[in-house]
Amino acid sequence: MAIDKNMLDPTLNSYRNMLTDLQNKKISGEDMDKMAEIIARMEQLGNELSDINEFFGIVTKENLFQKFTDHYTKAVTSQYKTPQTAIKSSISNTVSQLKQPQGLVRNVISKFKGNITITDAQNLIRKIKN
Repeated sequence: MAIDKNMLDPTLNSYRNMLTDLQNKKISGEDMDKMAEIIARMEQLGNELSDINEFFGIVTKENLFQKFTDHYTKAVTSQYKTPQTAIKSSISNTVSQLKQPQGLVRNVISKFKGNITITDAQNLIRKIKN
């Protein structure tokens, strides 16, 4: 007999919601897969057991809450890491543009078309040349 959903869902829903939130943000990868496996294991235990204390005992013994949290943290923080090659490429592009002032000016002007006057553009060119 399964554990009463009214007792189990308040705990599992927190973890389900965390996973769903990341899925909605289109985050994927090994950590997401592991989180889904951990939730599936907790749901399996909830269906197999009838005692909520036994459920929490096994979840604690298997360290499922901590494992889920670890994978959640990795999944979230991986979205904010910039690969080293992307940083190097960005720096290289910036340096290249700075070595070509006219190209930089054209790029700036094209971004501000309609919002920059010819006088502003001429002043910008003078500043870059000096």
